[in-house]
This record gives sequence, structure tokens and C-alpha cells, in this order.
Amino acid sequence: MDESTAGKIILIRADVAPTNLPAAAKTKDVAVGAPAIDTPIRFRLAVNAIRRTMPSGPTVKRGHGTSPVDHMAEWVAAKLDAGVRDVTIFDHVRTVASSGRAPLQLDVVDGYGIVRDVAALEVLLQSGIGRSKAFGCGLLTVARA
Repeated sequence: MDESTAGKIILIRADVAPTNLPAAAKTKDVAVGAPAIDTPIRFRLAVNAIRRTMPSGPTVKRGHGTSPVDHMAEWVAAKLDAGVRDVTIFDHVRTVASSGRAPLQLDVVDGYGIVRDVAALEVLLQSGIGRSKAFGCGLLTVARA
């Protein structure tokens, strides 16, 4: 979910075109491509930023060994490091949504950086970052700064 001057919009990156969309829905083909090396970029990352912690024993259930990331700037810089250097975060908003079973933490991070490796950045753009991608997390978008 993203906000624009036209209101709220849903951004989806997929290899396969969506089907059975509502009548008002619009799609747009966008070529995946990263700017050249050493290009300054701005980025937005919508991510479920949690860390897996080691279970203390065999009785710890799946999903109980996670904790939210406290130092978002360091976490984002580490996740982007293969494709982006000199990462600076200028905005970070954390929300928690619940649909019954478990809460979903969503961090929306805006920042700047410089392209380190085009191929590595294209992999990040295509595959996403972090966990809970099935729930809409992990989308990285970039633009020239």
C-alpha cells in the first residue's frame, strides 16, 4: 500500500500479470532495471523487519524465535549492501496489523544511497527483501535521486 496524490494505491511486482481484477484496477508494465553504478538513488522499502533468534530448546515452536529489528538503519544498510552503498534513512514508519492469528509488523523505510552493483540491485528489486513477502512485504522501489 502506498499513498499518492490520487489516494491510496497498491503496488505489486509480479512476473505474471494479475487476473480477475476489480473494474477500477489498472496495471502497468514496468521493465526491471537498476540505474548505472555510482548513480545516486532514493528508495522506498516496505518490509517485515524481524530477526530470527536461535531457539533455546527443541520445544520452541516455529515463529517464536523472532524479534523486531531495533536499529533499522543498520538492518536496511546490511540488506541493501550488495547493490547499494552509503545508505541514509530519512523516514521510517512502523505499523502493526493483525488479522487474527499473528500480528504483522510493516516498516516503510525511505532513504538515499548510491548504486554499488547493478546486477545485485536488480536481484533485490526482483526478489524483494526480508520476510512475509506473501503478505505484501519486501517490495523495494528505486528512482534516480
